[in-house]
Amino acid sequence: MASNSNTTQLEIDTSAHIDERGVEVSVYIGANSCEPSIETIFDFEKLIENHFEGYTIGDMIRPIDIPDAELLVIKLEQMAKYARNMLEDYWDMIPVEDRVEGEELIETIADPKPNSKYFA
Repeated sequence: MASNSNTTQLEIDTSAHIDERGVEVSVYIGANSCEPSIETIFDFEKLIENHFEGYTIGDMIRPIDIPDAELLVIKLEQMAKYARNMLEDYWDMIPVEDRVEGEELIETIADPKPNSKYFA
């Protein structure tokens, strides 16, 4: 008995990037695809809320779960320091004569959601 099967290959590639909005995930479908077929941005606040919601029972996190939930906060603080140090290194590589007059690194934290009780 002869088989009439067809085989089709579909190339799928994904990538993730971060910027000031959050984590952007792109999915590319098809060989040599230059433009993403699907793009989704997960904002940082929602990701953090989801993290903590995973530890909640009712509206509370049990005391026994606080150290595990805090691991994310510790890592985010470390990554903020890492990013700041890396940016300062790049800034220091720019010759002073090539900098725009009055241009400096922004050291203050902008408040993207001023109504949120979690932003200082």
